[in-house]
Amino acid sequence: MNVIEKINSFQNLSPEYDGMLSNHLPMALYALDQLGASHDEIEAFVSSYFKMHDIPLCSPTSVIDLQDENWHSFLGTRRYYTDFRLFYLSRLKRLGRDQFISRYFIPLIKGYASAAYHGLLRLSYGVLSGNDEEIAAGMAYMADSFLEMKGPLPKIAEDALSLHSQLNLVSKKFEDGQIMLPELNGIIFERMDQISSPNVFCNAKEVLSIQPYISLRDFSEAALNIYLTTDNFTALHMLTSCHAARIMMPYVADKTEMLRYVHQAFMAAYLSIGAPRITEFSANATNIDAETVKKLSRNSHDDHCVKLAYSCVQESAAYDNPLYLYAAIEKNRRNEAGLCGG
Repeated sequence: MNVIEKINSFQNLSPEYDGMLSNHLPMALYALDQLGASHDEIEAFVSSYFKMHDIPLCSPTSVIDLQDENWHSFLGTRRYYTDFRLFYLSRLKRLGRDQFISRYFIPLIKGYASAAYHGLLRLSYGVLSGNDEEIAAGMAYMADSFLEMKGPLPKIAEDALSLHSQLNLVSKKFEDGQIMLPELNGIIFERMDQISSPNVFCNAKEVLSIQPYISLRDFSEAALNIYLTTDNFTALHMLTSCHAARIMMPYVADKTEMLRYVHQAFMAAYLSIGAPRITEFSANATNIDAETVKKLSRNSHDDHCVKLAYSCVQESAAYDNPLYLYAAIEKNRRNEAGLCGG
């Protein structure tokens, strides 16, 4: 059984467990395979994952009849994952992969960060692996958990501050008490949702616009520096989401529009961890190679460690920035020392 067959053997499992925590098994298995894990290492990971987590079966189909005319009405209900998965599978078989993704992914971009980016991440891994079952599953998870940030969306402006300058400004205004946050509770996406209010940003209007030439690389490298500065669990998800967004970007005609939603979610996530001052790390700080990262990471039974390592290897190659590899090594080191960020 190859890794795609292994992943698809778990399609009967729910995308979430223990309330609204995401099931990382399919993503972790693909990441392990790409890191060079052996059959025995993958089997060991599966055994460990099931010992640590009690993943329920998918809920059965309901009485709703999803069609092109009505599926938007059921977004974000968190009750129809199975219905969405079957609906998307039928459309995927009818349209073919590229046309299907272009048509059905774009309406979900407003919920880019739904379920703390995990639907997006699962979808992107399905695209990378050419696995139609996972493409449908990832998109169904995005649809069922759909959550649009309340706003505001940034405008496009030539005189907008750079992303780095915006983050510095937000951090300073937060320290000075000019940006006030509501009392936060819940898990990552719930805290982001609580922050994504126009009232939070009313004293930071300078961050409500982005330069017309901003790119995913800007967000990815900012997330990388935030993660290296904080070792924060939310920052880890910000970083891996940038990898996922890069995979999905070719399917989006209006790339600037997608980047506006990336920015919106990015700022909400940054504020949710207290808008820390960010250390800028040098890209020349490491001579670690990708094979070292792969070797160290494929024995891990930590799903987040595995996914981070895979994203870091991919982003390092895409942007010719070895600092991503350093982040992956540091995650492994802290895991082994029992110093995992959270």
